[in-house]
Amino acid sequence: MGLKSASINEIKKELGFLNEAELIALCLKLGKYKKENKELLEFVLFHQGDPQAYADALKKDLEEVFKSLSGANYSDAKKLRKITKALNKHAKYMQNPTLEVDLWIWFCLTYCDSMAVKSTAQVIRNFFVKAVLKVEKMQSKLHEDLAFDVAQELEKIGQIASKSLNWYAS
Repeated sequence: MGLKSASINEIKKELGFLNEAELIALCLKLGKYKKENKELLEFVLFHQGDPQAYADALKKDLEEVFKSLSGANYSDAKKLRKITKALNKHAKYMQNPTLEVDLWIWFCLTYCDSMAVKSTAQVIRNFFVKAVLKVEKMQSKLHEDLAFDVAQELEKIGQIASKSLNWYAS
């Protein structure tokens, strides 16, 4: 038998009783407990005011991982998995569907640029296919103006992929 977790409402009420020093100590304890908690605290404290700059910095960091890919072996699948996990995690922090779509479109375009001839393994190819499917799924949840822009980006990705990825058929 496990302990039942308190609801968010109960936690919110209990936090209301804590003073500033206790809240700071609690936040630091959460930050020390898990790396993901620390990253979320960093985003909320330092980057929440400008999520676009945060997304751009994330793209720049992940660009370096893309540059290290050879595309010919399964160790690259681990690197691509690292990129997709980072995109999912940081998109969750931002809680901005528009920026999330932007990150995944960036992933697809960068994949086409850096993996053009290199992607021979099916596992590596699946990352691109799943990313395109993810963008298509997110497109349906966006406002119609943004959905139209995303549709144009998907068409552009399809054209680029058809030219650079000999295995891709849109």
